[in-house]
Amino acid sequence: MGSCGRTGTVRQYIRSKVPRLRWTPDLHHAFVHAIDRIGGPEKATPKLVLQMMDVRGLTISHVKSHLQVLFFIIFLLFFI
Repeated sequence: MGSCGRTGTVRQYIRSKVPRLRWTPDLHHAFVHAIDRIGGPEKATPKLVLQMMDVRGLTISHVKSHLQVLFFIIFLLFFI
């Protein structure tokens, strides 16, 4: 499963160019507040959340990732 093609070699891991972000409680609060202002997680898009948060250095990739985590937690709480 971890091999690439028929040669049996393992594909090299390529680090993302986007710096890793630590979601502090204040940053997470701004994230949740932005989602609430948009109308909830069902209506929130990464681009809208990013615009509403207006945090310097925050990228759409950071917001997309955090939204995925939020949706996963909501799924666990309500569907399992």
